[in-house]
Amino acid sequence: MVLEQAMLNAINNECKFIICAGDLTNFGAGLSEMMSALSKSKIPVFIIPGNHETNEEIDKECKKYKFVNLHAQAVSYRGLTLAGIGGSNITPFNTPNEHTEDEIKEVLEKFKGRENLLLVSHAPPYGYLDEVGYGQHAGSKALLEFIKAEQPLMVICGHIHEHAGKETIIGNTKVINPGKGSIISLQNFLKNLQ
Repeated sequence: MVLEQAMLNAINNECKFIICAGDLTNFGAGLSEMMSALSKSKIPVFIIPGNHETNEEIDKECKKYKFVNLHAQAVSYRGLTLAGIGGSNITPFNTPNEHTEDEIKEVLEKFKGRENLLLVSHAPPYGYLDEVGYGQHAGSKALLEFIKAEQPLMVICGHIHEHAGKETIIGNTKVINPGKGSIISLQNFLKNLQ
């Protein structure tokens, strides 16, 4: 199981925290089991819903396991400001957690001016790690505008499975789609902040 391997990697590599960028399930099926398995890591977990889970489903499970649902909020942790925007921009698939660009922009407004920002967004920024099919872009334009204006330290995204394990740079911001079960080293970021 991918999650079990990811947790073993996190524990063996002495990770300080776990970030989940959404789509832990396929339309919410098995979410309780997934969260229960995650809780066994004993490492702080920060999570956002993908477009396959609702914020209410994630929130309920986060409360049960004392995880942090980052959707539409920011928290300070280890010298970073962790903030999140769950769900995705509108897709042709009518998934349970989709938002208009205006709704995404409204959430991102909450994070303007935050220092040492690590933003977790299920959707990637438009034009970056978002190409699907025959060169069509499926990312969020509101997110791209936010990144260009605010230059967070890093953006961790998901949603576009074809770009799992890839990264890019927008200005000074590293944008990563880690894919399932990846470990991202924040050592250089944390060293500079402490």
